[in-house]
Amino acid sequence: MTIRIFIQQKVFPRGRMRRHGPCSIASRSILRMAESALWSGIGKSSLLHIVAGLDRQFVGSVEGRPQRIGYPFQSPRLLPWRTVRENLELVIPGRPAKAEAWLDHGRACRSGRGLAPAAALGIARRVSLARALAIEPKLLLSDEPFSALDGTTAKDMQALVAAQLKTLTQ
Repeated sequence: MTIRIFIQQKVFPRGRMRRHGPCSIASRSILRMAESALWSGIGKSSLLHIVAGLDRQFVGSVEGRPQRIGYPFQSPRLLPWRTVRENLELVIPGRPAKAEAWLDHGRACRSGRGLAPAAALGIARRVSLARALAIEPKLLLSDEPFSALDGTTAKDMQALVAAQLKTLTQ
């Protein structure tokens, strides 16, 4: 799979405008868009939203976008009136065993019974990441998925993501 992105023009709120050229992401590659503060404000999140199909306010095109995209957002976006488990089950309805396995893999929450607003930010991020992986995406987009996690948990989640991506790209 290759995704071709051409952004001729992107207008942001408050009238800011940027012009970009073409970008191509080759099959089985990982596009890593800098971890440095020097890259702050250059449109990383905007690019991810465009690739995901969530932002259509640009002149250009995205070709080769798969139908099933996993995207743990920068903010976890759990539904506050649902439990942690119910938030995960939204993407895999009727498969409680799979939801349980993802809760265990992501060390998200032992029981999954707590309401999402009561979950600490680290737990919410793990649930969001587990939800993105549980759908077995053809493309995984992530925007700072390991922030707010302690070092050990971040390494565990990175290993989980790497293992899942390996199975998806075979």
